[in-house]
Amino acid sequence: MKLTMVPWGRKQSEKTYRTAKKEGKAENSKNFLKVLVNPPNPTVDIVAVHGLNPLGNPLHAESTWTSEGKLWLRDFLPNRIPSARILLFGYNSNVAFQASTAGITEQAENLLNHVQAARTMDPNRPLVFICHSLGGIVVKRALVHSSNDKTYESIRKSTFGVAFFSTPHKGGNHTEVGDIVAKIARSLLGSPSNNFMDALKGSSILDTIANDFRQLLEDLQFLTFYETQPLGRFGIVVTQHSAILGLPGTREKQIPLDADHRQICKFANDDDPMYQQVADNITKMFKRRKIFK
Repeated sequence: MKLTMVPWGRKQSEKTYRTAKKEGKAENSKNFLKVLVNPPNPTVDIVAVHGLNPLGNPLHAESTWTSEGKLWLRDFLPNRIPSARILLFGYNSNVAFQASTAGITEQAENLLNHVQAARTMDPNRPLVFICHSLGGIVVKRALVHSSNDKTYESIRKSTFGVAFFSTPHKGGNHTEVGDIVAKIARSLLGSPSNNFMDALKGSSILDTIANDFRQLLEDLQFLTFYETQPLGRFGIVVTQHSAILGLPGTREKQIPLDADHRQICKFANDDDPMYQQVADNITKMFKRRKIFK
């Protein structure tokens, strides 16, 4: 069952979410768009999208961005971008990637459907996506879909930037992008099932999405954060080569972070140098768009 929230104004959003939760929807649904921050007069929407969740953690959408109880998108970022409405997208990422083509496409359209519903009162408000790992692939598929479907045309036209945290865009060193996605699954599960791994490694949709996304590269600004620390025995899960789009500096900022694949988008306090670097770059991207001075 899907939870569709169209929050506008703090009282309305809280009432909508409480009502849905009372009905069991918010707790049981793996597909939702949750408002984290809702300022009185927002000038931009930020939508955060998590990656693979093979352990089925019901709080994965939140825990992806949380360290020591602090969810930086909610607890720190509003201090830097006070006019941003910040939303959290949750979805069944296991089905998305195990089901290959159909799964990723369905979750991408699910994302578009939720975002469109949440923006009915201002469908042209500037929009930015922030993605961790395979969540970036869902966002890329969603943006390609929105550019080809007039139903979601306003989302494509409103989107001006994407921040990727360790999203694999391509393979490297004689490996396919599907192999890197499978490595991500291993780093989270240890010993995933053979069927699950075969679905990930054998998926041609990942290359198709990468190719289709190229048509949008000149229209958007990108922040590419990539890991530089090994994740135990798995080493660097998504290499710099795989994580970067390879665009000119005017279109893509490539930023190494002193973290592994799991910790790259978790910050316990706003004094963390990594958080400051992330927030500085996000703020600069917004200033270039003249979202605020």
